[in-house]
Amino acid sequence: DALSPARLDPDATIQLSGTIENTGTSEWTAVQAYLVMARSPFTTRDQVEAVATDDTTYIGDRIITPGLFDEVGDLEPGESASFDLEVPLAEVGV
Repeated sequence: DALSPARLDPDATIQLSGTIENTGTSEWTAVQAYLVMARSPFTTRDQVEAVATDDTTYIGDRIITPGLFDEVGDLEPGESASFDLEVPLAEVGV
């Protein structure tokens, strides 16, 4: 739903928020939301389209440092939940 800042200064904190929806038929348990960051920028439209449409395309590494991901909880089919992440750029390794 939201991603900021638009420009990453060395002391920036990446803020990401959104909604997770269980569109399946089984309960999801212990759902977590992570920031995923590619080690190098996508530079072509084909790269962007590939990550948007293919579940097997590498999109980056999850930031798994405790406290930098959101413990969303369990989601029954049809349920949704919001998440909010704040990750200092220094933790990303760019």
